[in-house]
Amino acid sequence: MAVDKSKKRSIRKEISSTEQYRLRGIDAHSKELFNKTVDLTKEDAADFPAKNVEFYGYDLVDSEYNKEAKTFILHYQAKKVTFHIINTDEEGKTLSKETLQMEFGDQKSYTPKIISGYQVNDSSKVLKADNLLPDDVTFIYSKLSDKRQTNETHAKTRDKARSKASEDDHQHTLAEKGDVSDEHSSDSDESNEKLPQTGESHSFLGSLSGLALLFGLIGKKLFKRDI
Repeated sequence: MAVDKSKKRSIRKEISSTEQYRLRGIDAHSKELFNKTVDLTKEDAADFPAKNVEFYGYDLVDSEYNKEAKTFILHYQAKKVTFHIINTDEEGKTLSKETLQMEFGDQKSYTPKIISGYQVNDSSKVLKADNLLPDDVTFIYSKLSDKRQTNETHAKTRDKARSKASEDDHQHTLAEKGDVSDEHSSDSDESNEKLPQTGESHSFLGSLSGLALLFGLIGKKLFKRDI
């Protein structure tokens, strides 16, 4: 009985030597993944930063310890989740395949690609990256009738023709604006040629004044001779 009592004392002593610590897990976007408390001895607490505390869907990057709050903050990076997208016809024949990667914990709406000659039955699906090995995502396509394919082809041809015509009209409009601008420039040049320049008008007036003075002198001399 004495042996049993000593064991109990030892167990009580070991339990009393543990302390309560808080663990917080945070991802790369500062989102809290978990927040809980654990009982650790001082030795375990000292070794804790070197331990790899696993959390599903994430890789531990590093950790830090707040001594005053007795809190370990663990920083995690989300793992990549790969979705395999398979596009098939109604008979199960594969038309095309593709892959899409997302971070664990994310979700997004995925719109299937357009396949010529087919129409997809589902307009979109929500992909949730809550599993590291997700199931394949399948989209089923129905084959269009020959008449509908022809109509779609004609519609695409019309759209291309309209787009080209609109582009040609735009280029034509720009060309016309360029012609008008050239005409204005030409008219301006012609008017500039017709009107005498400032220097030219002064020279012309100077010549007229000189001739008037010359004729005046000649007239005076002739007048004196007559007298």
